[in-house]
Amino acid sequence: MDDIVIYVRDKTWWVQADAMSLLLAMARLRPADEKYLRHFVRLWEYVKKYLIDAKHGGWFSAGLDTNPEARKRAKATLWKDCKHED
Repeated sequence: MDDIVIYVRDKTWWVQADAMSLLLAMARLRPADEKYLRHFVRLWEYVKKYLIDAKHGGWFSAGLDTNPEARKRAKATLWKDCKHED
């Protein structure tokens, strides 16, 4: 069992949004530890480049770098709320 690797290629929008929120909270709690802010900035750059639809607004369902078909999918779902896109 130790040789099993689970790899999920999708970079789902809500996971990235929640990760940014957590990284920013940690950066505020521990300002001396700069790794949280560095990771936040890197993730924010990724989100701006691959998840946010600069032309029409909103977030794609997954990162376009690994899921280019996400550009064709609906951005709104029953599970998606604007809390993540603030």
